[in-house]
Amino acid sequence: MRSFKNILILGIETSFGINLAKYLLSQNYFVTAVVKIKKEIKIHHSNLEIIEGDVLNFNSIRDAFSGQQVVINVIKSNAFDTGVITAISQNILYAIVENKVDKYIGLAPFGSGETSNNLSLVYKMKIYFNLLKGKLKEYSFQEDLLKASNIDYTLVQVGKINNILDKKIIVKVIRPTELSKPIGINDFSVSVNFLSYALLTIMNSNNCKRSTIILTTGKV
Repeated sequence: MRSFKNILILGIETSFGINLAKYLLSQNYFVTAVVKIKKEIKIHHSNLEIIEGDVLNFNSIRDAFSGQQVVINVIKSNAFDTGVITAISQNILYAIVENKVDKYIGLAPFGSGETSNNLSLVYKMKIYFNLLKGKLKEYSFQEDLLKASNIDYTLVQVGKINNILDKKIIVKVIRPTELSKPIGINDFSVSVNFLSYALLTIMNSNNCKRSTIILTTGKV
């Protein structure tokens, strides 16, 4: 197990981002968050620093990466915006390299790169019929970009669906001791602490270097 203390969160504006920050703070981590509008973030903690910046503007975020050991990206982009994920991925990568960040964790809701090939036919049809084909390609680009770098990364795929009617997401390789109140993510239900625990375990595990972790439906 590795020992990280300084964590930068991108996407804290989302409901999961807020809960992830609270979870990390409860575990005594120092958390920094980049947001567009600082006053909209309602949580306060002595170990939390909020910095205003736009992930689409490299110069506005680069300093936030200074001194960070881990970057966790849980940004939720608009499904119909093209080029956004690519631009964000490039800016994050440049900032990580420039500031020598130790670890990158990215949440890829619809799969990324080679892992998207494991999606069921039903779920692939759902993606394509919802005009998300371009978005899927952008997540593939994110994975290709990271593979071409020397960065230690873990991409977490949420939504490898075995049964479209099964609403419970399970991390088969990582299980917390307790589950808290469920939260909806991409139309599926998963515990806040469950997913936060998974990301925390992934972050500190030596077995997750330069890899993709799959959160899947089905029985454990």
